[in-house]
Amino acid sequence: MTTESDVLYAVDVLTTSLCNDKYWNIIGIDLKYEPFNITWGDNGPKDFRVGAASMANRMLVKCPQWLAFIEGNALKQNGMYAGQKSWFFDWWGGGLRDVGTTPLPS
Repeated sequence: MTTESDVLYAVDVLTTSLCNDKYWNIIGIDLKYEPFNITWGDNGPKDFRVGAASMANRMLVKCPQWLAFIEGNALKQNGMYAGQKSWFFDWWGGGLRDVGTTPLPS
């Protein structure tokens, strides 16, 4: 199982190896490709907001010019559409709805 320290070590390897003039065309890190089975902003054990902030902050320590890219989750969404209750699933990486109301801490 991958631990938090494993992930942060991987961020360190990337920033140490690639954050220099030789790799001028690297602009950031996609923190997790198509995350699924996660939450956003609930402070639970699967809260990707907490993990993304940790990875992004670690990246910025060694490479402040890079951007942290965050994809959305794939969860069932409920809502009212044309006056009727309905639901749908976001595609993997597509559900960014909660980021607007619960952004990463600055």
